[in-house]
Amino acid sequence: MDTQRRRAARGFTLIELVIALAASLTILEVSSHLIVQMTTDIKAVESRASADVDAKLLVDFLVRTVQPVGGGNVRPWYAVWIEDDCAPRAGLPDCQDSDRLTVLTLDSSFVAPECGVTAGGVNGPLTTTAGCLVAGMVNKHAVLTNSAGQHRSVVITAINSPGADQATFVTGQAAGLDQLPGSWAGATLTMVTVATYYWDSATHELKRWVDADADNTADAAEITVLADRVHDLQFAYGFDMINPADGRVSDTNSGTDEWQFNSTSDTLSSGLLQVGTDIAARSDLRLVAVGIMVGAPSPKLESTASLLNGPLRSVQNVHLRAARSLAYTRNLFIFN
Repeated sequence: MDTQRRRAARGFTLIELVIALAASLTILEVSSHLIVQMTTDIKAVESRASADVDAKLLVDFLVRTVQPVGGGNVRPWYAVWIEDDCAPRAGLPDCQDSDRLTVLTLDSSFVAPECGVTAGGVNGPLTTTAGCLVAGMVNKHAVLTNSAGQHRSVVITAINSPGADQATFVTGQAAGLDQLPGSWAGATLTMVTVATYYWDSATHELKRWVDADADNTADAAEITVLADRVHDLQFAYGFDMINPADGRVSDTNSGTDEWQFNSTSDTLSSGLLQVGTDIAARSDLRLVAVGIMVGAPSPKLESTASLLNGPLRSVQNVHLRAARSLAYTRNLFIFN
């Protein structure tokens, strides 16, 4: 009995304490590693979720940008210009296999944003209906359209002899869509706003250029950063053009569907989609596809993704998240 009491009073030996301490340290190290791993995983999930939300919000924003294009006599199929895998233009950078989107919208800041043209050669000057031209139209973007569906993007440079209703112009920013007649007599001159959306690959930003001074050159003060962590921007035209037109835009992600720029196997004729013997007309435009890729920081990860006919993007330490949607142009119903 005395021996048992002496052993209980003696406590732990040094060896027992060392073993207990080593076991405690092992448990603490394992627990710390699990906590760090859980924290890292939670941050990665939160980062990816944030990138998903950002991508969807940006797609929704671009869809809302496309929906109201055109207005007045400006047909919506003339008011959307996609530059696929675009080169440098007007001071904007090379697109690095992404796309650039230019949209034209009726300029509602004018009380009377449209003037009838009574006379005018293809390169001007224009004579309009009396009292329509105002001084505020100088150095502003406009569109000439006629009943044959021909159109031209212009910038009004001068209004000659006030009261004579004559204007001179130069080629505007959306010249890539121009279809010119021999004369603009009987056409309509419509004042528009012009905005271009593009991806800056050097800064990974989505940017918008609004040519405020109408000089067809992108000045630093005219460019707005809309979002960062962007890794691609893609657009595509959807046509109802395979005979007979059936009110639908087929999408098989191939060169035989009714989408231009959704597949690397698309065949073009005069810049527009060709499927078999059917060639799209601009008036066949029904939809615009919008796609954007956003990156979320993710250490020790190599992520790959692609959009529409864009390249396979591969980025280190970033988790790529993509979103796409379709835009229906509201003004389409006026002309169809």
